[in-house]
Amino acid sequence: MFADSAMTATPRAAGTPITPMRIPVVYIAGPYRAKSRAGVELNIQSARAMGMQTVRKGWSPLIPHANTGGLDEAAPDIPDDYWLAATMELMRRCDAVLLCPGYHTSAGTEAEVAEAARLGIPVYRSPRELPSAKNWTSIRLHDR
Repeated sequence: MFADSAMTATPRAAGTPITPMRIPVVYIAGPYRAKSRAGVELNIQSARAMGMQTVRKGWSPLIPHANTGGLDEAAPDIPDDYWLAATMELMRRCDAVLLCPGYHTSAGTEAEVAEAARLGIPVYRSPRELPSAKNWTSIRLHDR
């Protein structure tokens, strides 16, 4: 089921504490806005699909599209700049960035890519480029 053997499900007895493990977090970056609400929904679904691909590699995806999707309609008095700044802050706290198809059409995503580069956060252009979480953790421990 999972590409990373550390992610296989193992039953545990009730009351047994969960052993903490380091799961890297990947920010899913891509276009949100579109010409229509249906286009926005397609962008959200695209980001969620990318996120699921990262889960299968052992990563925890942070998908701002799913986190804040629709809030712009629910609170139209909150300016677009707020949402862009808020999701940028989330990206800064991640281990890596994965780009959705069509990322180059989004000024917000291009700004996230530039900020990731400035901070030294790796940016991957496809799920195939993203290493498994197990390999990522090994690489990071080796770099220390």
